[in-house]
Amino acid sequence: MKLQNQIKRIGVILSLIFIFDAALNVTPSVAQEKCGNTEPVEASKTNKTVELKKIGIKIKIPSNFRTLLRNDGSISILDPGSFEAVRCKAPHGLYYFNIKLLPNPKKLSLVELARTSYSTALGAPIKLHNYRQKNTQALVIDAQGAYGAYGIFNVPRKGTVEMSAVCDCEVDKKDIIRYLEVTELIK
Repeated sequence: MKLQNQIKRIGVILSLIFIFDAALNVTPSVAQEKCGNTEPVEASKTNKTVELKKIGIKIKIPSNFRTLLRNDGSISILDPGSFEAVRCKAPHGLYYFNIKLLPNPKKLSLVELARTSYSTALGAPIKLHNYRQKNTQALVIDAQGAYGAYGIFNVPRKGTVEMSAVCDCEVDKKDIIRYLEVTELIK
C-alpha cells in the first residue's frame, strides 16, 4: 500500500513538473534581461483590489503582488519573486495562485463537478468543504497528498470560477480560503 502511495505521489510530482514547464513557456520571445530576485517575497501588509471583469469578480491581493494573464485565459497571482521566476524561466519550482473560468456545459452542481473532475484528475483523494463567501456558496477542494487546493463557485452570467493554489510544497484549503475571503462578485 505504501508503494502505491509513493507511486501516486511521484505521478503527481511529474504532472506538476509538466504543468510548471508549460506555465513557464507562456512568456513571449524577447531579449532576456538579467534576472532579478527569483526567491519568494513575503506579501505586503497592504492590499490592492484587482477587477477581473472577464471572470466577474474583484479580489484583494497584497499590494506588492502582480497578476499575469495566461494563454489559457486564466490569471495567476504571483509574489514579486515568483513573477520574476516566471519572466526569467528560473529552473526551480514556485507557488502560484490561479483564477479561471471552468467549462461546465452539463451545468453540474459544484459537488458533482468536483467529484467528477478533481478526484480523477488529481489522482489523490479529495475532501470537499462548503464555504459561504458573502452571498455566494463556494466549494473548497482539498487534494490530500497532492500539491494543490482548489475553490469553485458560480458567478451569474459568467459561469463557474476556479481558484487554485499550486506549489511543489505543501498547500491546503487555507490558501484558497484566504482569497475567497477577499473576493466579491462584480455588480
